[in-house]
Parts: sequence; C-alpha cells; structure tokens
Amino acid sequence: MQKSMPIAVITPDQAEADLFTAVLSELGFKKFTVFTSAKEAFEVCVRQLFPMFIIRMEMPELSGIVLIQKLRESGNYGLEVHLFVCNQLDSAVLNVLYEYDLNYVLSGEIRKNTIREKLQYMFAQESALHPNELEYRSARSAMYTNHLAMSEDILRKVLKSEPLLEKALVLMGDIYLRRAESTNAMQMYRKALTINSSSVGAAHKIAAVYLMRGEYTQAANALNDLVKLNPYNIKLLENAGLSNLGADRLDIAKSHMERLSGIDATNQTASEVMVSIKIKQGDYAGMIDLLRRSHDEKSLIQFLNNAGVKLSKGHDPAGALSMYKAAVEQLGDEHKYAHAIYYNMGVAWRRLDNAPRAIQLLKKALRLKSDFEKAQVLLEELEKLEESGKAS
Repeated sequence: MQKSMPIAVITPDQAEADLFTAVLSELGFKKFTVFTSAKEAFEVCVRQLFPMFIIRMEMPELSGIVLIQKLRESGNYGLEVHLFVCNQLDSAVLNVLYEYDLNYVLSGEIRKNTIREKLQYMFAQESALHPNELEYRSARSAMYTNHLAMSEDILRKVLKSEPLLEKALVLMGDIYLRRAESTNAMQMYRKALTINSSSVGAAHKIAAVYLMRGEYTQAANALNDLVKLNPYNIKLLENAGLSNLGADRLDIAKSHMERLSGIDATNQTASEVMVSIKIKQGDYAGMIDLLRRSHDEKSLIQFLNNAGVKLSKGHDPAGALSMYKAAVEQLGDEHKYAHAIYYNMGVAWRRLDNAPRAIQLLKKALRLKSDFEKAQVLLEELEKLEESGKAS
C-alpha cells in the first residue's frame, strides 16, 4: 500500500486517535485526517475520497458499522480498505462485516503494540492480494458507482476462474437486482446460498428479490427472522420495513423502522415508512416532523404528493384530501411548496366530481404561485366545464 495515501481515522477519543496516528507515522504513513464525529466524517468522506479507514464501532450518534454502510451506499466507495475497531465483536456486527467484505478487525483493549501488529498484518495482506481478489474489488467498486456493465464484465472473469466464489455470486446478483432482472438475481443468490447455507447476506438478498416482485408476505416472513441475526444492517432493516408495510403488518413495520431510526436517525426509508403507516391508519399527527428528519422541503412535498396521488388512484380521494389537509395545517400557507399541495387537493376534489371546490383550491394554489402553469390549465378547463354546464 502506498505510504502517501490519505487515511481517515474515526474515533470519538482523541487520545486513541493519537495512538493510531503515532503508529501510522512510525510505519511511514504521513497523510491522515482524524474525525471525532462520525457525522462530520460522513459529510467530508463522501466529497474527499479516502482509500483507507480506521473506524471505531462505538461512535456517538452514528456507529462505525452504520457509517461504513452509508459510505458504501453513497456510490463513492468499493475499493477502500477498513480496519474496524470495537470493544467486543459480536455475531450481529460480524454479519454486517461479512456481507460488506470487511476482513480486518481490532477488538478489545487498544494498545500501541496491538495496533502495530494489526496494521502490519493488514498491510502485508493487502500487498499480496490474489489477482482474482483485486478483480473482485474492482467489480464491487464499479457496481457501487453504478457502472453495472463494467462490473458484470469483470465478475464474469472472476467467476470463470472461481465459479464457487460466494461473494462474487452475490455481487452478480446485486447487479441483476439493480437492473430489476429478478429471475437472474434469484439464480445468483440461490447458488451462493448452496455454497454457504448459513449466509445471512445471500438469504437477505433472496428476500429483496421477493420484495422487488411485490411478494410482500414472503419477503416479510424471511426478513423478520433475518433482522434478529443482523440488526445493524441498514438495507435489511429498510427492506423489512417496506415488506411488512406492503403486507399490512403495520406494527411490525413500525418496530423495524424504530430500530432503523435508532441507528440511522436521518434514514429516508425509515421516515417514509413511518409516515406511510400514519397515512394508512388515518393518523397524520407529526408526519411533517417525521419527514423533516431525513428530507429537505422539496422532497418532503414530493413524498406527500406522491402518497396522495397513490390514494386517489387507489379510489380513495377522500383519504388523500384528509392527508393533504393535515399537511397544509402542519406546514402553513407560507411554506415554499404549499401551492403544490393545494393543486393536488384540487385534483382530488375533481375526482370526487366537486368542480366548485376544486376551482376554489386551484385558485388558492395560484394565489400562492401565480405562474403555476399546471394549476392554471386545470382551472381553465374546470371553469369552462362549469360554464357549459350552466348554459345547458
């Protein structure tokens, strides 16, 4: 490994960080950045790329195991090396490390000599990687950065050499899953599971295929068990919440999302599922505050509008109107995007064949945003219909 590479050291304890940087300096590494906040580390590391991380599990606000997953899912990583540091390694953390192919762990009491031994071992391993491992990492990086064709081409070479390499089969399945090729994805995941019948990762991905197909009950049944084995896996928890929501197991979905919010407070899926549960139950209290945990104002309005459109198209325009009414009450007419909600309220009233009420709300949308073209077009259409009806 090049000694000029930048290294991110993420630990809440400056004294511990000093131990790591002292050993790194002794080993000839000079470029390292210390973070004592995992949130700050994430914000910086998605913009400034680091080929190596030393990450402490026990970080306040955002644990190290969650930070690693968020970095990978940002689309900027895949080739980087991690030294994962923790007080005690348990099976729940180990399952995430295995799924994300993280091989280097330093646990227990942290001393200078143990740091040096672990780093020397890690650098020796990384300097002598098998060509297939290098190819696999390149494929993984390409997949995370959404270069799917490139990733697939590399993986085919890897699997030609090692057809039973579990992690390569799972990664190939991930490529197919991103392309919504569920049959091919399922084939890869099931093959991986035959190689390692205890693979939580492969079992999770099979459930993800069920979810993509809309087979919510089958997905939920599998994921509810897997969450017990892998409670730190963000994507697994997201899928568990979505599948239980789809299967109308609302209390279970809520429980999973509360767990997810506990480890990743700004997770978008968690807040969206929680609000979707509220909408299904007709309980709109606090839904805006929930969405604001993870959404900016524009994406918040987009989610509410999409939820209302779904209700309207599902033959429940009255439910959409109730949700929109609660939304504008919580947001206020002064909100930057309130006009969009009033427009959709007008559309819902139109579906209920109440043109006068629809016209009233479309006019309100235009008072808030005078150049709102969609509202103007629909208003003119409804006013013409009203006039023709009066004339007849």
